[in-house]
Amino acid sequence: MVRRQQMTGCTSCLNGKWFRLIWSVWIVALCATMCCADVSVPEYDPDGVIRTTNARLEMSSGGVIQLYDKNNVRHDIHLAMDYQAGGWLTPSSLPDLQISCNPQTRTTTCSGTLYPPAGSVDTTPIPMQFWMRLMDNGKVRIGAAFDTPLAINDILSGCHIKDHVRPRTAFIGHDVVADGTPYLISDNNPVLGTVVLESQPIDQISLLDDIADQKVQFELVASKNEYLIDRDLSSNAHIETKFSMPNGYENLMAWDVIMPEETPALAVATPTFLSDGRIICGSASMVLYSNGQEIKLVDSNGITYSIHMSMGLINGPGWFTMSYSQYVTDGQFTVDTTNKKTSYSGKIQLPGSGEMPVTFYMQLLSNNKIRVGADFTRSGSIYDVMSSCYMKAHIRPHDAFVGHVIDAGGTEFPIIAQPPVSSGVILKSGSIPYTHFMKDSPLQMISFEPIMSDYDYLVDYNTTSPLFDLRCKASASTNSVSWDITLPPTDTNPSEEAYGGIDFWKSNVLRLPEYDTSPNLISNPSFEHGLNYWQWSTQGSATQSPVSRYYQADDSESYDGNASLRITGKQGQAPGLLSTFAIPVESGETYTLSFYAKGSSSAAKLWMSGYTSKHGVWIPNIPSSLSLTTSWQRYTYTFTVPNSIASIGMTMNSPTSDCYAWVDCMQLEKASSASNFTQRPYSMSLVTDEDNNLFEPGDNPNASVKIVGNPNTSGQLTVYLQDFTGKEYQVQQDYFNLSSNGQTIITQNWDTNLDRGLYVVKMVATVSSTDYQDFDRIAIMPFATTSTPGRQLFALHGGATDQLGEWDRQYDYFTKMGVGSSIFFDPTDAGVYSVLSNYNFTNLSSILEGGHRADSLSIDLKDDFDLTSQELSDLQTYAYNKAQANPQITHWKLVNEPNTSQNSQAELDNMIDAMGALAAGIKQANANAKVMTNDPSNMHPSTGIHYIDKLLENGAGSICDIVAIHPYRNQPESPDLDADIVTLMSMLSDNSFTGDVWFTEGVYYNNYILPNLGLNTHVGCSTDNFRAGDFSYDMGWGERMSAAYTARSFLAAMKYGDRVKLFVDWGMATNSMLDYDLTATSATFAVNTLVRTLGAATYEGQPDIATGVRCYVFTDTQGNRVAAVWAYGFETDSGNKNAGYLDASSLHAVYSTSDMELIDFMGQTSEVADSIKLYPWPTFIRVDTGSASTLISAMDQTTYSGSE
Repeated sequence: MVRRQQMTGCTSCLNGKWFRLIWSVWIVALCATMCCADVSVPEYDPDGVIRTTNARLEMSSGGVIQLYDKNNVRHDIHLAMDYQAGGWLTPSSLPDLQISCNPQTRTTTCSGTLYPPAGSVDTTPIPMQFWMRLMDNGKVRIGAAFDTPLAINDILSGCHIKDHVRPRTAFIGHDVVADGTPYLISDNNPVLGTVVLESQPIDQISLLDDIADQKVQFELVASKNEYLIDRDLSSNAHIETKFSMPNGYENLMAWDVIMPEETPALAVATPTFLSDGRIICGSASMVLYSNGQEIKLVDSNGITYSIHMSMGLINGPGWFTMSYSQYVTDGQFTVDTTNKKTSYSGKIQLPGSGEMPVTFYMQLLSNNKIRVGADFTRSGSIYDVMSSCYMKAHIRPHDAFVGHVIDAGGTEFPIIAQPPVSSGVILKSGSIPYTHFMKDSPLQMISFEPIMSDYDYLVDYNTTSPLFDLRCKASASTNSVSWDITLPPTDTNPSEEAYGGIDFWKSNVLRLPEYDTSPNLISNPSFEHGLNYWQWSTQGSATQSPVSRYYQADDSESYDGNASLRITGKQGQAPGLLSTFAIPVESGETYTLSFYAKGSSSAAKLWMSGYTSKHGVWIPNIPSSLSLTTSWQRYTYTFTVPNSIASIGMTMNSPTSDCYAWVDCMQLEKASSASNFTQRPYSMSLVTDEDNNLFEPGDNPNASVKIVGNPNTSGQLTVYLQDFTGKEYQVQQDYFNLSSNGQTIITQNWDTNLDRGLYVVKMVATVSSTDYQDFDRIAIMPFATTSTPGRQLFALHGGATDQLGEWDRQYDYFTKMGVGSSIFFDPTDAGVYSVLSNYNFTNLSSILEGGHRADSLSIDLKDDFDLTSQELSDLQTYAYNKAQANPQITHWKLVNEPNTSQNSQAELDNMIDAMGALAAGIKQANANAKVMTNDPSNMHPSTGIHYIDKLLENGAGSICDIVAIHPYRNQPESPDLDADIVTLMSMLSDNSFTGDVWFTEGVYYNNYILPNLGLNTHVGCSTDNFRAGDFSYDMGWGERMSAAYTARSFLAAMKYGDRVKLFVDWGMATNSMLDYDLTATSATFAVNTLVRTLGAATYEGQPDIATGVRCYVFTDTQGNRVAAVWAYGFETDSGNKNAGYLDASSLHAVYSTSDMELIDFMGQTSEVADSIKLYPWPTFIRVDTGSASTLISAMDQTTYSGSE
């Protein structure tokens, strides 16, 4: 296989100023510019019109060439002739004007005779032609020629081709570019005159340069340019370009027009209904949550449409959704593959007595639209019992729509950047027949069409929690509500990293293993590269950690090759399964898994599992228990994959005695039966002194590259490093020869001088002119220790990994990162707490099972807290027994994610009684234990913060030592975490609560942007359904932004470090490691750089630099002043634009070079340059002199250049 190469197009070879051609030479030259590859491909119609899909050029009857783009922006290109004797005329003034077209030469011509007036140097009639010609290179040449032996400039005082472009309003906010210099057209008050943008000689002009499918370019061929002007007039406003006849006797002027780029070929949107109930269409996906909470639609750019039911009952709860199980009982999730319908049904409990069945659903229709809606079963109107019933779509992020258009029933709303306001603005209400979001962007446009609705709203909530809210009111006549949704068309030109219908490059800028080089889709299937491409799964139930590693590559046993996997079985233990990386497959197709295995005794049994892209949906026909013999045997299993991801995992499940199992030659192939074992022709891995390639600065990793491939072959190995910013560079090249066993080791010499950072190692083996590539990683960072200041703030969900076993190895890694705290929903095994103590971890746990249940008492404090005095006494005893049995737990949380809508006075009184009983039992067992409040699922001012406010108003402050809450959100600045913390602190002050604040869940940004898998880094806490793990050792944009969002979240908490003492990143335990060897991800540095750079820093102030830039100034534990600065916003966070620069002149005016240093996100230091490049992840400026106010002032005076 020839490895895919990036190709670059060539540019026009004819682009010169004052390029003089005689007529005959110019005709020949029409075919000499065919090397231009990046223009559209126009067509010449028989009627003389030149067309592309986005524009057309035609000659009017008056001899004006008119170019219309797809939005009807009009270019009037005309010939203007000025007489020496006075006056001027255009071709329309010529008495014998004729318009002709020639399909053979693809030329449309306006011809006539010019009659110079008396007093001219020559009054002989002059034949004239003004034409447009479609050339073979796709450009259109526009020119004029005069048939006279004299120089036309001696007869005419001026001869020009002008382009007047209207309307001017189409250019506002966009660029016109003259020879590379951009001019942004502003919305100024009209002036009675012109603004000269450029008057120097210009070779090339580009209008609407920043809109590819409207951009029109002019290149000089035989003319001279006089000006580019902006006529911002009170009437007849337009953009004007003027070209003139050059001096000489050729009497010819011409320029080339490059028409707007073709809109990419689009396929009709053809959604696919998957057997797990999801609907995908290209890179867009829709999923109905199994608890009925919402239907989540995510487009190719990560814009999220959260569709949910918003209901209220008369004399009952004023607001609830389908996921509120106390109001919607008997919930049932159903996937109907025959009718392509996914639904969640339940029974709404009516006040007093009675119930009303309801079904919330999404269904793929035969016309490729998706109907979403809800049906209520009731003999009368639902409004006899319901106070409100809407289906709503909340669309985020808000700033993704800036510069785009929302069309609501024919009324277009251009969205512009504006400061937040206090409340939403209704853009349109009443009957809205359709709403097109991103109407101006065909690859993103999503349309909503009400089918059953009594009333519609479109609301722009440009608030501190910005979103768009589209809602339709359920029909009183049908007791139903529904939309038909049309998804964007699919891109017909996928990248070369598209597998299983998922374009990993276009969605996430991610390179995958080379799945197209072998029928076997498993990477490292024979464990020749140790445990590369193998990871921990989320299953397991280890209660002890009797071995340091349950899984190892064993080079003393193999069925084929030089190694196999050895699994250590310990009596009664079931460690987390060892699983392949997530493998893209074709949904609904037949695959076969095969492998060889044997055991050391009859006690050896494999527990296997097949993960998919949706948690709870498993690959069928994978054995949950497989008894092994003591000799190698092959096992095969054939199945149909339910969706587009597969990951195969295995372990030994609680063997009756200690034993071993060996596995070799794993194979997953798209076939109905197993073929002979095969693997990729060549594969590579990085080998160092540490299994996870993690080192401190100054260490010698002793790196080498292991190559496994066809025996007795030779080739060339080229090694590249890619740093965190994406810069890739070659570091070494060697020739290699594979021995008879098909392996070799190539020593590397670049590893001893690496700066701090996380690096992707790309290894390319070239054999017989064919390239084979593989990836690995190496990380350099200073390790935190058990005594590193400030590490308690950085907390993880220990319950995500405690069942895996090997706790010492895990917490050694977490400690080196800088993590210092761990939370468990339920008390875990004593061995875990012993390890936590050794690593100086703060630990906390829920006093209730699953965070809200006392199962032995049949009490659920999410739904059932109107308790009798006896039940309260029993609850106190329950808490006492649990706390006494777990003295190692020093911090207890009460009710996890309570129902914040239950805040009537009676409900609050009952909850305070229950909280008091739990707290009393905990304190009775351990007087020094700390008790936290109930922790709501969000920190929105109107819900989570309001709920804590009500608890404190009713006495929770005397019960609890710590306020706990979950500040989940889309991005750290949307809704703004900083602003919400201010609201929280103000509320605590109003309630005279002076205790600490713990964020007991939050952050949780996954490492991938793969919308058709429901993975979206740009939305926090949105990926619980995906448990299939990682895809590659390459680093995509999602992983970089996951680290950026994580660091930005922690920085907001550090700003309030005097009160906020702990912040749990719910995804950190799994997002910070790629594989079983604990290979680092970028999230590792999100913690390490913060804890090593700031530690237990003190917040000093916040400079006001610019919109879209945030900066916090701290004093670190050594007394240095440190500014953390980053850029944010949809375009920056999406990687569509770079984050801009800071002019650091104000810093250099205050500090000497030796007084300050720049620290990048990886922790590497350098001098502070005159211009500081910003990123969506924080950069740090540290100074060792002066006051904090001096640094704040200097940062405040820096100049931000803006994103590009």
